[in-house]
Amino acid sequence: MNRGILETRAIFILMIFLFHAGLLPIGGTFGVCCFFILGGFCSYIGYSKKLCANNIGYKRYLFLRLSKFYPLHWLLLIPSFISELFTGYSLVNSTIILCVNAMLLQSLVPLKEYYFSYNAVSWYLSDTVVLICLFPFICRFINRLSNFLCSLLFIILIFAELVMLFAIPDEYKHYFMYINPFARMIDFALGIYMAKLISSQICQHRIHEFKNMLNESFNIKTKLQFVMGGNILIICLLYVIFIVSTLFLNKISSNIRYLSSIYWFPGIILMVGFYFFADNNPVESLVQKFGTISFEFFMTHQLVMNTLTKVNNIIPLIPDNIIPYEIITFNRTTRKGHQASCT
Repeated sequence: MNRGILETRAIFILMIFLFHAGLLPIGGTFGVCCFFILGGFCSYIGYSKKLCANNIGYKRYLFLRLSKFYPLHWLLLIPSFISELFTGYSLVNSTIILCVNAMLLQSLVPLKEYYFSYNAVSWYLSDTVVLICLFPFICRFINRLSNFLCSLLFIILIFAELVMLFAIPDEYKHYFMYINPFARMIDFALGIYMAKLISSQICQHRIHEFKNMLNESFNIKTKLQFVMGGNILIICLLYVIFIVSTLFLNKISSNIRYLSSIYWFPGIILMVGFYFFADNNPVESLVQKFGTISFEFFMTHQLVMNTLTKVNNIIPLIPDNIIPYEIITFNRTTRKGHQASCT
């Protein structure tokens, strides 16, 4: 896998982890949005040519893609289900929800007790399964459109998202604009379109010329600082926009995080920057190693945080401000109706 993709995966999962730890206010929504874009990007790079050339059938494609997700999901589902039974929740209800969750279909059900059931972060896998199944059709559609029509389509979708923000009641925004796999299809399709552009011969030629210019003008250390500095600046600007919106746009302030389009530009800058300019220096190599286990870390981190919380309730070892109970969301708290953000 490309070193830059590993680095961006590591950065996005770290954002999500820091969000769940209460240390990065919009890190979760930013990281999740960029993960879906990255998913579409990687799908196009890895499978578009094979599918278009009929080198791989649809069933074989699904097996190769989905076999990565289900084993770990089922493994983590076992302790989650056992923990649920000990909370006194109905065995019948738990079993029904378990079946839906085991098939990774929970994000299709607009009820919090379903899409946040058991290992709560698995809603992301549920969305990903739907998008993987739809990828060949989305890819074929985008390939048939010109770049102008694709760009126009995403501009229209930005305005459509703004309409949805005001039209959908607040209590339904979290599901229909954040959890719903068909809402996330836009981010996923953007990743496909971005990969299509980057894969074009014209883009490849221009990027090659730009890299040669950098290599001639800067040494490797200066080049890395140039790319990282630009990425950090973009993230800072994003936070400024979010803070200003929160302070002055009271109508949007509590819901602006649902506008995934506000994360597109900085997310794409990060991905493209690392995709083309990732290096193998010691610092980046460490980040890349973390990127190789980012999926496993993502799937287990909230279970570990929840377990630490339960242990700390019995044996107070960690101060309350270290384990933020109001942010760490697990099946028991979500089913009792607590309002929490979870990715």
